[in-house]
Order: sequence, then C-alpha cells, then structure tokens
Amino acid sequence: MSSHRDRHRWSCPVVAVLGGGVLLGAVAVAVARPNLVRNVLTSPRTLLTAAVVLVLVVGLGLLVRRLSGRAWAGGLAAAVPVAAVLALVVWPTFVPTTVDEPDPLADVVALAPGADGAAVAAVPSPPAGTPELRLDATPVPDGPTTATPPPAPVPAGPRALASAVLTGIDRDVTGTATLVDLGDGTSVVHLGAFDVEPGPDYQVHLVPGAGQERPDGVFLGALKGTRGDQSYTVPAGSPLDGPVTVLIWCRAFGVPVAAATLEL
Repeated sequence: MSSHRDRHRWSCPVVAVLGGGVLLGAVAVAVARPNLVRNVLTSPRTLLTAAVVLVLVVGLGLLVRRLSGRAWAGGLAAAVPVAAVLALVVWPTFVPTTVDEPDPLADVVALAPGADGAAVAAVPSPPAGTPELRLDATPVPDGPTTATPPPAPVPAGPRALASAVLTGIDRDVTGTATLVDLGDGTSVVHLGAFDVEPGPDYQVHLVPGAGQERPDGVFLGALKGTRGDQSYTVPAGSPLDGPVTVLIWCRAFGVPVAAATLEL
C-alpha cells in the first residue's frame, strides 16, 4: 500500500506538469498565430485530425498506465502524439524557410514587338546627321556605300507568358507569380520576391480559371520555402489556354493560403 501511495504521489505532479505545458503551449499558439486557431475551428479535415489526436492521447495514456501501473508512464505516452502535432503542425508556423533559385528571366534581353506580334531585337536610332533611308528611294551617299547587314535573328529563349501579384488568403504574403516559357518546350511557374507567413504542408498548384481557391488542377510540388525566389516545373499537357490561378494550398488544414490569376 505504501508503494502505491508513493507512485501516486510522484505521478500526479508529472501529469500536472505535462498537462500544464500543453495548455500553456496552446494559449501561446493562439496568441501568436490566431489564423491557426481559425483554421482548426473551420476546417472539417482539421477537426477530424484533432479528434483522432485526442483519441490517441487518451487511449495511449490509459493503455500504458494500465499495462505499467504507473501514471507518469501513461502521461509520457499521451505526450507522444502531442509532440508529433507540435513538430509537424505547430513548429512550421513559427519557422520560415528561405530558398534562392535563379530567375529564369534574369539574363533575357528586353525585346521590342515586331509588326506580326513576334519579338524582335530593338534597333537603336541612327545618330544625328545620318542620311534618311526611304523605301521608295535610294539615297546617294557622299562617299563609298556600305551594305547594311540584316538584323541578326533573335535566338529562342525564356519569355514571360503572364505575371500577377500574389494575394494572401487569410495570410500575409508578398511577391509575384510568373509563368515562363523556357523556349525548350517546357514552362515553369516562378515565384519572385516571395514571402509568405509560415505554415505546415504548403503546396503549389496551377488551377484552370480565375480566382480559384481549391486545388482542382495541376500539382506543381510542395512549397520549397516561405521566402525567396523559386521555380516549379509545369507538367507537359497542362491547360494553359485561358486564365489560370497559381494557388498556394495548405494541405494540413485544407485551406488556401495565397493565389494569383494569370491572364493567358
């Protein structure tokens, strides 16, 4: 009997400390990231996940306590799913990640539109005093004539198809989304000067239509970082014949984070 009382006397403070730590952590998260709380309360997926975690916390705690006969062991077992949630969901909302990939348009020379809409190299104006050339007459120069070479063909290379500013959806975000044709049959979506409020399990999607807020389109990949320039390859055959939305989606909470509509 004395041994049982000793175990009970030591186990209660351990459980109280664990429970108090979880409660204080939840309050701190609610104050620092109120949108995280809104997502939890408004997302059916998140509510279901929270219910599963709660069942795991209670179930593991009771099972381990019953098998071991020690309340503190049950408390530690119950803390395992809580720690997993903190590491996978809560921690990413406080820790930004930075990437710095090259801009595919950084080395592209500015081009002037030709008469048929194609891009041709801009031709500089002749210096003052140069005889004017006309299509219907050949000027008589004062000295020897020199044939003017035709303009060099513009090599194929990256070109921007459309660009738009990213708008946050219940998140703070800055930057632009640009659809770039690399000139080799492939395209990428480039996020430039990008900065978004951190969160868990962000993804990038390309969705047909303007102003889309559901990932009902082409998955481009997991977000590489919450800050910095980054590019995502567009799979061949993706629909690019009308307005499309570059959508940043939070899979953990099932909510949109940011979007930009590209008019093609």
